[in-house]
Amino acid sequence: MRGGEGRSGADREILAAPAPRVSVVLPARDGGAYLADAVASILAQSFADLELLLIDDGSRDGAVAALAPLAARDPRLRLLENPGAGLVAALNYGLGQARGELVARMDADDFARPERLARQVAFLDASPDVALVGAQVAFIDAAGAPTGERSRFPTAPEAVAAALAARGCVIRHPTIVARKAALLAAGGYRAPCEGAEDYDLWLRLSERARLANRNYPPPCHEGQSLNPCPHGSHRFAAAQQRAIDRAGAPAATA
Repeated sequence: MRGGEGRSGADREILAAPAPRVSVVLPARDGGAYLADAVASILAQSFADLELLLIDDGSRDGAVAALAPLAARDPRLRLLENPGAGLVAALNYGLGQARGELVARMDADDFARPERLARQVAFLDASPDVALVGAQVAFIDAAGAPTGERSRFPTAPEAVAAALAARGCVIRHPTIVARKAALLAAGGYRAPCEGAEDYDLWLRLSERARLANRNYPPPCHEGQSLNPCPHGSHRFAAAQQRAIDRAGAPAATA
């Protein structure tokens, strides 16, 4: 559904149904060969009380449209449109459309292990003082085979807070599950920080809540680095500095 358009009968039926516990937000622009696998990995989660918001941000490769038959069979998959408005707009649109009290993130080229959401939801249920939990990342090649590389992010909230200020973005965006109310209270995503919109939000969120990582890894497809955030470019460095400046945090060091 395009933002601002009237709702179809199917949309009204979905929204009238009981809200799921978790809303998974997956923006996609030309998701290519990996998108169907990413979607399947979420719909196959052992924690089934979810909706998957697949937000088409102006795709031209047909990958999102090809999933329409699956959406017709599984009402948990909601195909939404945010045509070409950009990642930050798509993320905020997803937050606005999310019906769950918890919001998870997923990228079009990632693959979530079946127990990912169950473990993260259980952790948040047991840790009411934690607003967001991420996970480690294991890397796989284009054929889906493990490369043997994985992240080593800090896990305890105190260590995560210190690393966010001193090292940079140590929470991988597509691994998180967060309390929706906390994300909205922190102001959501900000367009001036696009490219480091996740880090900007984590900095603001960490001023009012505790953030954590866990050691179970959802694997990622090839082409993503082992930098604290997978951006490793001058563009990301500039966006990260804007996030630091806007949040008033000290400059992060490598």
